[in-house]
Amino acid sequence: MVDETTKEEEKPTVSDTDKGDKPESLSPIEQANETLKRMEEANKESAEILRKQEDIRAREMLGGRTELSPPPKEEEISPRDYAEKALRGEIPTK
Repeated sequence: MVDETTKEEEKPTVSDTDKGDKPESLSPIEQANETLKRMEEANKESAEILRKQEDIRAREMLGGRTELSPPPKEEEISPRDYAEKALRGEIPTK
């Protein structure tokens, strides 16, 4: 039992390596390739999000919902009220 614990203690762990917290030094070409990979992944995600937004918009259009509010309803005026407003000058003449 004692031999097993001493062997485990002697094994280097990930934090015991000589690299420490030093950033990896990549050549400019390797950095460009890494950047390209990240950009391609971001483009794929953006394309997927755009596709989902288009689907949502299409469903809204087919469902009859619009972004515009309905036009305001014109108030119906009885002939008597119309005459009274016309006499007071509240209704513009054509």
